[in-house]
Amino acid sequence: MYKKLALLLLITALSLGSLLAQEEPEAEAEAVTSDYSSLEEVTTDSPTADIGLDAVDDSMDDSADDVAPVSGIDTVTEPTMTDTYPSTSTAATTTTVAKTYFDGVNTYANSRVQFKLHTSDNFLADKLIYTINDAGENDYLSPFSIPDEGRHNIKYWGVDSIGNVETPKVFTIYIDNTAPESIVTLEKPVYEIGGKYYISETNSISISTRDAMSGVNNVQYSVNGTDFTGYSTSFNLTTEGDLDFRVRSEDNVSNISEEFRVYLPDESGTPASMTKSSLSFYVDKTAPTVDITADRPFIERKGKKVAGTDYIYTINANDTESGVREILYRIDGTGAFRKYDGTFTLPTNGDHFIEAQAIDNVGNKSEIVILSIFVDVIPPSSGITVVEEELVTE
Repeated sequence: MYKKLALLLLITALSLGSLLAQEEPEAEAEAVTSDYSSLEEVTTDSPTADIGLDAVDDSMDDSADDVAPVSGIDTVTEPTMTDTYPSTSTAATTTTVAKTYFDGVNTYANSRVQFKLHTSDNFLADKLIYTINDAGENDYLSPFSIPDEGRHNIKYWGVDSIGNVETPKVFTIYIDNTAPESIVTLEKPVYEIGGKYYISETNSISISTRDAMSGVNNVQYSVNGTDFTGYSTSFNLTTEGDLDFRVRSEDNVSNISEEFRVYLPDESGTPASMTKSSLSFYVDKTAPTVDITADRPFIERKGKKVAGTDYIYTINANDTESGVREILYRIDGTGAFRKYDGTFTLPTNGDHFIEAQAIDNVGNKSEIVILSIFVDVIPPSSGITVVEEELVTE
């Protein structure tokens, strides 16, 4: 009887020891992950649904321990900071927060996101094992991140103290460290002087943005270098003067780029392509001035400016901003305006008028200036009269 009592006491002591040993690792695991807050739990179906089976009741019973551990995976964030990751695009990528995104099919994350594994067992879990892309088994000790872009498979499973091995689970994640690429295009030609790009207020600006992985979240632009506005459709810059134009694009996992590719067409329509983080625009809303002059004063007669056939006419234009691109003119309203390329004369007799217009380098047109002239080519008609002296009688 004493032997049976001693055996019963020994079994009871072993049972209590197993319960205490089972509770301590759970507390230790909680201490390991207490510095991290769970962003969202992810699975192959949804990033917010639990992974694996419900936890098994860990109360003691008389059955043998033949139940494998049940494991899961969470994504966790870390304190906000700024860093730059290798990028496949030409634009510099800045990632400021850990973030995941589920598009209904795939789960995306940036390299700041960490993955936290957890497991439970009806008696006592021993360890968690995981692999990334089947590259080798690792004992799970603390949350980990994946630095390399692309698709990755995290395979993980638990093992209990008896040696029961859980059927491995696989979680697929797409790591996206590359910010979107933005392309700025202008509808009309621009004119560059000393690194400053002159445009008119009628020049429409468009921004197209693409992202190869998680997709574009938002695109913004600024005309003063600091205050950004959400882009939705093409727009015009209507405030005259110097502008500091910038673009900022962000994808769905918080990769941000402040660089953009811009296509600036010249006068011929050929676009010059370059990558910029800012552009110095000058909105030129002022048209040129133009005037027509002769090489000598006119003779004013009967309200008309009278000139001879040897008068030489010059057309001058001036623009204080983007500069004069061309001068157009025509005589007597005949035909289309043609490009002015030098001085000219009016050789035929009668009333004439000269029209002139100037266009600056961003397309602003002056008012049409008109000079009316009467050209006199008819020489005087002379004659002679004989005057007889009259006799004077005193």
